[in-house]
Amino acid sequence: MTRPLALVVTVGLLARPVAFVRPPLPDPFAFFRPTIEISAEDRRRLDRGEPLVRILPGADSELAVFGGIAIHVDGARLIAWEREIAALKQNAMVLSIGRFSNPPRLDDLRKLVLDNDELKDVGHCRPGDCALKLASDDIGRLKQAIAGAPPGAQETFRHIVLERVQRYLAGGHSALPASVDRDRPTAPVFAAFFQRSPFLVEHLPAFVTYLRSYPDAPDPDVESFAYWSKEKFGGRPVISATQVSMLRGRDDGAPDALVVGLQIFTTHYTNGSFSVTAVVRGGPGSPNYLRIKGLMKAAGLNTVCEEARCPNIGECWHHGTATFMILGDVCTRACGYCAVPHGMPSPIDAAEPRRLAETVAAMQLQYVVITSVDRDDVSDGGASHFAAVITAIRSSTPGCRIEVLIPDFQGSEASLRTVLDAGPDVLNHNTETVPRLYRLARPGGRYPGNHWRRAFGCAPQPAWEVLRAARLRHF
Repeated sequence: MTRPLALVVTVGLLARPVAFVRPPLPDPFAFFRPTIEISAEDRRRLDRGEPLVRILPGADSELAVFGGIAIHVDGARLIAWEREIAALKQNAMVLSIGRFSNPPRLDDLRKLVLDNDELKDVGHCRPGDCALKLASDDIGRLKQAIAGAPPGAQETFRHIVLERVQRYLAGGHSALPASVDRDRPTAPVFAAFFQRSPFLVEHLPAFVTYLRSYPDAPDPDVESFAYWSKEKFGGRPVISATQVSMLRGRDDGAPDALVVGLQIFTTHYTNGSFSVTAVVRGGPGSPNYLRIKGLMKAAGLNTVCEEARCPNIGECWHHGTATFMILGDVCTRACGYCAVPHGMPSPIDAAEPRRLAETVAAMQLQYVVITSVDRDDVSDGGASHFAAVITAIRSSTPGCRIEVLIPDFQGSEASLRTVLDAGPDVLNHNTETVPRLYRLARPGGRYPGNHWRRAFGCAPQPAWEVLRAARLRHF
């Protein structure tokens, strides 16, 4: 006797928008425990872009497979792909496929053809012994059609598949008939799938209720459809009908999207099949993180995200956003709160503005933040380099808004004017602390004072008035 085939597939690592400051991201695969355990070495393989495939424990003749791979898509893209199921599954192993209309129609099956060898097998079928998984009534109808009764064998088979799908959509698995080679209905088979997948029961009980009780427990958050396919599998092609149920994640503990496939009907090999496809949200080490990291290194650029060891690096880089750090990666100051290396930096790289602008264009950024180390070793503190970067980004990506997070330029009014004249959208400066503690926290620094006010054309006044005047004058 054949037993269920359970197939579990997880794909992708991508995050969704989150608050600016958050605790470290949890393990994105924790959702699948205890059914699936992903080791640190497994994560490193995925981070390298390698596929991960594992045979999971199964009872008796059950087969369970886990597969994972890193992809650059989010849950919305996965669901969009699933909706186009015929295009998604198009490959050499899929001989024909089609999605059912709502409600299903016979015309949806017009490309479905039962092979001649299968038709011959029907002629040898008898109760309790048939090569095809068909109910007794279905075997009788097909035998009559093969003998010449209208509407013919192929059309009769299409009617049988359509009726199976219609019965499932109206009454769930309990409404489906048992085939002649087994003496129990399909509902207990599918109950076993949920016993083997406790992660679904624990984390998504409402979704499991929807699947178990279908169609008696509708859920407005679940999108579903049915499709048929004819695929190469083992010795003979398998014709099957499957219901697909799709759910978008609602919190950080769940996948960004989850797609469950439940077998409605099949002609060979399995008593049932159950597939789970997911896009899980990753942290540092996920595809977007690695893609951006590679892009930065290939362009010879630095980010404050890396140099300052920012704890939010994974979340930001997931979304294709980063704060670029120009003027090198060595600071001339040694502020006690900063992790950026200090010492004597290398000469300023004149080609950096061009490379940074090309990277912003490649990332298709709509907003970019530019900051820098302190460069007390050059006369203008690097202000002209800031201006060159702003000009280069304006040229390569005109629609991108530019924020500059500038150093204090050791109080140079001329340096501040150089940056302002380049036309950033936002000018930002972190004072870090109050004037009384400034020398302690930032040795060598200058607290913003009258040189800022003069640069903005303001009389001495409180800091918020200075910023207000700057906004009105320059932005």
